[in-house]
Amino acid sequence: MKNTTFYILCSILILMSQNALAQNASLNTAIKELKLESVCAGEATTIELVTKNAALNFRWEVREDRYFHPIETDDARFGGIFTSVLQINSADAKQDFRCIISDGSNSLETAPIRLNINNPVIRRQPANKTAYINEDFSMTMVATGTYLSYQWQIQNEGAWE
Repeated sequence: MKNTTFYILCSILILMSQNALAQNASLNTAIKELKLESVCAGEATTIELVTKNAALNFRWEVREDRYFHPIETDDARFGGIFTSVLQINSADAKQDFRCIISDGSNSLETAPIRLNINNPVIRRQPANKTAYINEDFSMTMVATGTYLSYQWQIQNEGAWE
């Protein structure tokens, strides 16, 4: 039997304040939903504001320390800072984001959007096991954390499946 290594992929829970889009009612109706992708700490993700109106202007800000600061340029950390989709190239649980949305006359400031990253800990690795062709077998592992999801993978001739 080949040596097989299994890895557990972590997941992220992204929370947003219930009133994140509630400061200006006239613009509020232009925003349909907030879309967020799941990633682990250090991986790339996006925050997307889905709107009904294509004629809106967007300006993303990040809270570092205690204050929000405009993200000045698209750089190695962020992209899409003037669009409805902010690209975050390395997710960090210590950052909050918000977007300033305007229609030329009015503006709306979202409440902070926080990436709450789950940092799972594997408490017990799966034990090595010998299995024979066409024989059922099971493996177990123990992990702690919140909002965990599991995905088993097998390495077959150098490629993960």
